[in-house]
Amino acid sequence: MEIEIKSIIGGILFEYQKENNTILKTVEKAIKNRADLHGANLHGANLGRANLYRANLYGANLHGADLHGANLHGANLGDNITIEKAIFLIGIYYYNCAAIITQDNKHYIKLGCYTREVKDWENDFWNNNSEFPNNNSIKSNLRKLAFETCKKWIEINK
Repeated sequence: MEIEIKSIIGGILFEYQKENNTILKTVEKAIKNRADLHGANLHGANLGRANLYRANLYGANLHGADLHGANLHGANLGDNITIEKAIFLIGIYYYNCAAIITQDNKHYIKLGCYTREVKDWENDFWNNNSEFPNNNSIKSNLRKLAFETCKKWIEINK
């Protein structure tokens, strides 16, 4: 069975063929072969327990991807963000979120498509007023919960 990893614009970044193949096996093979997964479309992929050590995931679409237990040490999320420790959360609010401690000890939170340092979130949390206005709605309160959960994870793990 052949599986292709495509970019978010449709081009093939890596392909792998083997019997009983899975997206997890294909992604791990791509990383082992040092394939550049910059901009990969991994939407909804089950990457639980994957070894993504030093993977280049800059610009990758990870929306809905299961990263439970994945090794993201040294993975590159772009903008000079190289992971030392991270947790990716799904289902806590409308989009995926992540708490990230980098190898140079910076602290980032990813909420949807925005990845910013904690201090930048704290200075301007309500940066997406059209989708998440500060109006005490369930949607906005869940976004705030996601932020606070990520912040607490960073506090415990730094």
